[in-house]
Amino acid sequence: GGVASGGGTDTREIHRTFFGIHKVVRDSANDMFQLYNGMTLHGTQFLDPARRREPTDYYYPGGPLGQFFDGLRRGAGKKRVAVIGLGAGATACYRRPGEDWVFFEIDGQVEALARDTRFFHFMDLCAGKTPVVLGDGRLRMGEAGVGPFDVIILDAFGSDAVPAHLLTTEAMALYRTRLAPGGHILFHLSNRHMRLEPVAAGMLQSVGMTGLAQTHIPAPPRPGTRASLWVVGAENATGLAPFTADNRWRQLTAAGSRPWSDDYWNFLEAIKWK
Repeated sequence: GGVASGGGTDTREIHRTFFGIHKVVRDSANDMFQLYNGMTLHGTQFLDPARRREPTDYYYPGGPLGQFFDGLRRGAGKKRVAVIGLGAGATACYRRPGEDWVFFEIDGQVEALARDTRFFHFMDLCAGKTPVVLGDGRLRMGEAGVGPFDVIILDAFGSDAVPAHLLTTEAMALYRTRLAPGGHILFHLSNRHMRLEPVAAGMLQSVGMTGLAQTHIPAPPRPGTRASLWVVGAENATGLAPFTADNRWRQLTAAGSRPWSDDYWNFLEAIKWK
């Protein structure tokens, strides 16, 4: 039994954890299930079985994540991919046979909901044997024997409470050690309250990497698409070549006045003042 609310949505499931309130909502108007953390949407999936493998919202194929994988796969070779932040698991549907993926997720309840096929099917249909490693992504990635990865996707910054320790120069130094030569790091920075692009720019700069950004607005907007902000980083301009040629990607906004570190975060500078 759910809690009915207006606008063609009804809440099917609510769980409170240390990391906030997670709820699953059925959006009847658009025929989708939605996963919320607090007020922030973390994933949706079409109810139509024919569309269940289709990444949606921030992750839809025409958006920056889809473009990234299109560009990446022009290169040969098997890909090893690490994703920090699971959500409903839509990113898993970019996995191809023979690739090694791993998700890092801090909240076990998020994994439980992503695997609950009453609501979501991305993991069930797309993830195969991909492990979900529970715990803090930075700590888990720092453990012996983890990596190297061709791609690291940082997707933990959508909520009202941004895990700043994943956005420091020390964190970046760790990610750098876990990237294979020629590897890419991708930041998903869509956030209602914080301007995080300068923070990502400072992180890349701190390890001598270079990057591009895309502020993406779906045209035309339609169910299953959503505006998003992504930054892709690489060791050098060669690594960014597939994206530089695409005018949807642009130069990064300059780094903030000082990059974030484990003993310095400047939330005030990052807040989007209305």
